Amino acid sequence: MVGDSHGCSDELAQLVGKLALTAEDTLVSVEDLLHRGADPVGVMDIRRAVEAKFILGNHELRVLERFGLAPP
Repeated sequence: MVGDSHGCSDELAQLVGKLALTAEDTLVSVEDLLHRGADPVGVMDIRRAVEAKFILGNHELRVLERFGLAPP
């Protein structure tokens, strides 16, 4: 389980590398992926590359609300 990467892709990449995930592992992101860090797109790319599951964080919820896309 990984939490609150806040757009810090370099740090997330280092952490994921240390985890040495196998095909049998599932990474779960319980976090705010966006905001603050320099590379939120990179964070999403890493999450996608390892097929991580994702639990919506409050920062993502605010972005979805702004565009009328938030879950009810």
